[in-house]
Parts: sequence; C-alpha cells; structure tokens
Amino acid sequence: MQHYLPHPGSQIRGGKENLFEVTGQGSVEAAPDTAIIQLGIVTEARDVQSAQDENKRRLEKAVNALYKTGISREDIQTASYTISPKYSFQDGKQTLEGYEVVNLLSVKTNQLSRIGEIVDTAVQNGVNRVDRVQFKLDHPQPYAAAALKAAVRQGYEKASVLAESYRVQLQTTPVKAVEVSHGFVPLEREGAALMAAPAASPVPVFPGTLMVTAEVRVFYRFG
Repeated sequence: MQHYLPHPGSQIRGGKENLFEVTGQGSVEAAPDTAIIQLGIVTEARDVQSAQDENKRRLEKAVNALYKTGISREDIQTASYTISPKYSFQDGKQTLEGYEVVNLLSVKTNQLSRIGEIVDTAVQNGVNRVDRVQFKLDHPQPYAAAALKAAVRQGYEKASVLAESYRVQLQTTPVKAVEVSHGFVPLEREGAALMAAPAASPVPVFPGTLMVTAEVRVFYRFG
C-alpha cells in the first residue's frame, strides 16, 4: 500500500512541519536454495498423432527416470505444450511436411549439487532439449529483512548528512518509513553446456549468489 506524506514546509495539525525525505537502498548476498530446470521434449512426424505419441512415450520414460533420482511428482510441471505445422517452400509453393510437438517441463529441486546428474538422467531417457537452469530462494524472508534494515540504516545516514549540512537537529525516530520495493533477480544458466556433457561426466553447476535488495522512502523531522 502506498502512503502519501507531507513534504518540508507543509501544514500538520495547524503547525509547520519540517521534514527531510530520503531514500535508502540495502542489499545482502544469499546462496540459492532452489533450482528450476527447464527441460524439453521435441518430436516431429508426418502426422500430428505420431508426433504426439512419440512425445508422450519420451515424456513418460523421462519422468519415471526423474522420479528414481528423488524428484517428487509435485516438483515436475508442464511449462508449455505446443503443436506446430512444419512447411517447406520451393518455387513459391508451400508444402506441409509434418508437425512438431514441443513439451517443456519445469523440474524443481533443492539438491543443487545433483543438477548435472538430474539433467543427465533426463537426457538419457528421452529429453532432447535443455533450455536453462534458474536459481532462486524458496525462503527469502530472512534476507529480505536484512536488506530492509540496511536500507533504513542508509536512509538515516543520508538524513544525518542533510541535518549536519543545514546545521539543524534531526529527530532520530522517523515520522514514517515506506517500503518502495524489495526482492531478488533469479540467476540463470544456459542449458546447452549441460546437454553437451558426456554421460559418464555430468557438468558441475555452480549456483553463485543472489543479491536480495530493498528500497525505502523515509521521512525525518528536523528543527
């Protein structure tokens, strides 16, 4: 919810209120605790039914193999399913050559050290497309709170500098603090390198760190 507050010099309760309005940003690093692996099964055939049947066969084999690695049913979801006609063009003439079925899956895991193994298992059992691996936080609250504290602290430091510059007394307790934004940007790794790995040696995946950020707008009285 957005709050609207008076600026310096506006009237409050019949008196004149002097306010500094400052913004503060804070950030903390966090190790990802979850990965979303996007896998795909692409099949082509002269007719739709054959393309769908082959796609389904590959899907069932891949999913059953993933279950055996410890991935639960609720952690495998269909991200998209498309059927597209395939045409050839010659001498200005369009000819229907067949159909392509693309089934994309999102696989969630907190076993980050086993991502290479999970992808390798999927590829050996019917998956023929690996789009990307996305790293995120399933439990960002502690990091968000730390980033928010850092943002408020920076806001106070800015207000203190203003008060010192204008040679006025700053009241240390803010009139109001409004959270402008917070969150993190998930990290992504391209999947092509994972898919190119030899079966006996899955590519190790290093998640790196996420940056959790917060921004606040704070109002301080001065006199």
